[in-house]
Amino acid sequence: LIGRSGEKLSMAYEEARVGVRPKWVALESDNFGYDILSQLSVEDPSLMKIEVKCSEATVSNASFFLTKNEWETAKHSSTYMFHLWALGGKTREMAICDINQVEAHLPVNNGVGSWEIAKIPYNALTEKFTSLMA
Repeated sequence: LIGRSGEKLSMAYEEARVGVRPKWVALESDNFGYDILSQLSVEDPSLMKIEVKCSEATVSNASFFLTKNEWETAKHSSTYMFHLWALGGKTREMAICDINQVEAHLPVNNGVGSWEIAKIPYNALTEKFTSLMA
Protein backbone atom coordinates (compact mmCIF):
# COMPACT_ATOMS: atom_id res chain seq x y z
CA LEU A 1 0.00 0.00 0.00
CA ILE A 2 2.86 2.38 0.76
CA GLY A 3 4.42 1.67 -2.63
CA ARG A 4 1.12 2.28 -4.41
CA SER A 5 0.72 5.63 -2.63
CA GLY A 6 4.14 6.67 -3.95
CA GLU A 7 3.20 5.51 -7.43
CA LYS A 8 0.01 7.62 -7.27
CA LEU A 9 2.09 10.64 -6.25
CA SER A 10 4.49 10.05 -9.13
CA MET A 11 1.62 9.62 -11.59
CA ALA A 12 0.23 13.02 -10.55
CA TYR A 13 3.72 14.59 -10.56
CA GLU A 14 4.48 13.34 -14.07
CA GLU A 15 1.10 14.38 -15.46
CA ALA A 16 1.63 17.90 -14.10
CA ARG A 17 5.23 17.99 -15.37
CA VAL A 18 4.56 16.95 -18.99
CA GLY A 19 0.82 17.51 -19.40
CA VAL A 20 0.23 13.89 -20.45
CA ARG A 21 -1.03 11.06 -18.26
CA PRO A 22 1.76 8.47 -17.95
CA LYS A 23 1.15 4.73 -18.12
CA TRP A 24 1.03 2.99 -14.74
CA VAL A 25 2.57 -0.34 -15.76
CA ALA A 26 2.97 -1.60 -12.18
CA LEU A 27 -0.78 -2.17 -12.08
CA GLU A 28 -0.37 -4.77 -14.83
CA SER A 29 2.72 -6.57 -13.49
CA ASP A 30 5.65 -6.24 -11.10
CA ASN A 31 7.98 -7.81 -13.68
CA PHE A 32 8.63 -4.81 -15.94
CA GLY A 33 11.52 -3.51 -13.82
CA TYR A 34 9.87 -0.09 -13.46
CA ASP A 35 6.51 1.29 -12.31
CA ILE A 36 5.60 4.16 -14.62
CA LEU A 37 6.18 4.93 -18.28
CA SER A 38 6.24 8.69 -18.87
CA GLN A 39 7.91 10.99 -21.37
CA LEU A 40 11.08 13.09 -21.12
CA SER A 41 9.45 16.52 -21.37
CA VAL A 42 6.62 18.52 -22.86
CA GLU A 43 8.76 19.05 -25.98
CA ASP A 44 10.32 15.57 -26.14
CA PRO A 45 7.85 12.65 -26.15
CA SER A 46 10.66 10.05 -25.88
CA LEU A 47 9.72 7.41 -23.32
CA MET A 48 11.13 7.48 -19.79
CA LYS A 49 10.89 4.58 -17.33
CA ILE A 50 10.40 5.46 -13.67
CA GLU A 51 10.91 3.25 -10.64
CA VAL A 52 9.06 4.61 -7.61
CA LYS A 53 10.08 3.99 -4.00
CA CYS A 54 8.07 5.31 -1.07
CA SER A 55 8.46 5.36 2.69
CA GLU A 56 6.36 6.64 5.55
CA ALA A 57 9.59 7.58 7.34
CA THR A 58 11.61 10.77 7.04
CA VAL A 59 14.58 11.04 4.67
CA SER A 60 16.98 10.53 7.57
CA ASN A 61 15.28 7.24 8.60
CA ALA A 62 14.06 5.73 5.31
CA SER A 63 15.64 3.14 3.03
CA PHE A 64 14.57 1.53 -0.21
CA PHE A 65 15.18 -1.87 -1.71
CA LEU A 66 16.32 -2.19 -5.30
CA THR A 67 16.00 -5.55 -7.03
CA LYS A 68 18.45 -6.92 -9.54
CA ASN A 69 15.64 -6.90 -12.16
CA GLU A 70 14.98 -3.19 -11.55
CA TRP A 71 18.70 -2.44 -11.81
CA GLU A 72 19.20 -4.50 -14.98
CA THR A 73 16.23 -2.72 -16.56
CA ALA A 74 17.69 0.65 -15.54
CA LYS A 75 21.13 -0.16 -16.97
CA HIS A 76 19.69 -1.21 -20.32
CA SER A 77 17.31 1.74 -20.69
CA SER A 78 18.31 4.95 -22.40
CA THR A 79 16.12 6.97 -20.02
CA TYR A 80 15.36 5.65 -16.52
CA MET A 81 14.75 7.64 -13.37
CA PHE A 82 14.03 6.88 -9.73
CA HIS A 83 11.36 8.76 -7.78
CA LEU A 84 11.89 8.52 -4.03
CA TRP A 85 9.12 9.69 -1.72
CA ALA A 86 9.52 10.33 2.02
CA LEU A 87 6.15 10.93 3.67
CA GLY A 88 7.15 10.83 7.36
CA GLY A 89 7.76 14.52 7.98
CA LYS A 90 5.48 17.54 8.11
CA THR A 91 5.81 17.88 4.34
CA ARG A 92 6.22 15.36 1.56
CA GLU A 93 9.75 15.10 0.28
CA MET A 94 10.67 13.82 -3.16
CA ALA A 95 13.95 13.02 -4.88
CA ILE A 96 14.45 12.37 -8.56
CA CYS A 97 17.65 10.40 -9.20
CA ASP A 98 19.28 9.02 -12.30
CA ILE A 99 21.04 5.67 -12.53
CA ASN A 100 24.50 7.14 -11.86
CA GLN A 101 23.36 8.61 -8.55
CA VAL A 102 21.89 5.29 -7.43
CA GLU A 103 24.72 3.14 -8.80
CA ALA A 104 27.18 4.87 -6.47
CA HIS A 105 25.45 3.09 -3.56
CA LEU A 106 25.09 -0.42 -5.00
CA PRO A 107 27.14 -3.44 -3.94
CA VAL A 108 29.64 -5.00 -6.34
CA ASN A 109 29.56 -8.65 -7.41
CA ASN A 110 32.81 -10.45 -6.58
CA GLY A 111 33.96 -13.93 -7.52
CA VAL A 112 30.95 -16.16 -7.89
CA GLY A 113 28.82 -14.05 -5.55
CA SER A 114 26.14 -11.67 -6.79
CA TRP A 115 23.56 -9.45 -5.18
CA GLU A 116 19.81 -9.85 -5.79
CA ILE A 117 18.41 -7.05 -3.59
CA ALA A 118 20.23 -3.96 -2.39
CA LYS A 119 19.16 -1.71 0.48
CA ILE A 120 19.98 1.97 0.02
CA PRO A 121 19.28 4.60 2.69
CA TYR A 122 17.48 7.71 1.49
CA ASN A 123 19.99 9.86 3.36
CA ALA A 124 22.69 8.73 0.90
CA LEU A 125 20.82 10.94 -1.58
CA THR A 126 19.83 13.75 0.80
CA GLU A 127 20.91 16.52 -1.57
CA LYS A 128 18.36 15.33 -4.15
CA PHE A 129 15.31 15.74 -1.89
CA THR A 130 12.98 18.72 -2.05
CA SER A 131 9.90 19.45 0.02
CA LEU A 132 6.55 19.49 -1.77
CA MET A 133 3.14 20.66 -0.68
CA ALA A 134 1.16 18.00 1.15
